[in-house]
Parts: sequence; C-alpha cells; structure tokens
Amino acid sequence: MALVLLDMSAFKAANPDATFEDFIRWHSPGDWEADDGPESSGSASSDSLEKNKSKDSWPPRGKLSKRMSEHGNLWRKIWNSSPALPASEQKPLLDPNREGEKVSILKEFLILFFYCETDCYFVILYKLRTMREVVNIQL
Repeated sequence: MALVLLDMSAFKAANPDATFEDFIRWHSPGDWEADDGPESSGSASSDSLEKNKSKDSWPPRGKLSKRMSEHGNLWRKIWNSSPALPASEQKPLLDPNREGEKVSILKEFLILFFYCETDCYFVILYKLRTMREVVNIQL
C-alpha cells in the first residue's frame, strides 16, 4: 500500500482539485463504472461529433465499483490521509545502493551454486561408481 500512498500524494500535488474518483479513474480504471449515455450508442460518423462529445462529457459520468464504494475502504482512508507531495520530494521506496548490493550477492551465490552443482554432480557420480564396484565385489 506504500506505492498507492505515494501515487496518491503525487496525484494530489499534480491535480490540486482532484477527487478520489479522479484518482481511481486514472490509477485503477477497472474500478470506475462509466455511465454510457444514449449518445454513445450511435456510430461515430465524424471527428467533430467526437470533439463535441468529449467537451460535453467532463466531468466523466459514472460511479466507483462496489469494491471501492464499500464502507471503510482502505484506499479511501489512504486518500483522506495522504498529503499532496510531488514525486520529486517523496522518499524513495527503494535504496538503489542496497538493491545493488542484493543483486551482487545474488549473482555471487548463483555462480557459487553453479560451480557446486557441477562439482557435486561429479562427486555423486564417483560415489555411485564406487558403491557399485563395492557391491559387485561383495557379491
């Protein structure tokens, strides 16, 4: 949810008059149920019709999905408590130096694992051959 909080803060900073519904239409379009009026059922015969339609359709008509409309919705609570803070002023979610160290350690581990795996394979083969020879000799 930290990512949602940062996105909300940046959205509020970039769009000072925005509402929660505006954020949902931008961030989670699947949670916005648009009201399709009768004018949307006809075929679009010209660009001018589309331009006039887009001018008349602001603000977009519709409603939040059931999930986003539920009482006590976590996203709504986060929206109400999030400050308007531009992304450039937000604390990063990840520390690039630490993430780089993790990649370096993983790379070393994978190299070591690869060498151990091939070495272990030969050791296991040797042991199996030795065991087979011992078993054959004892029989």
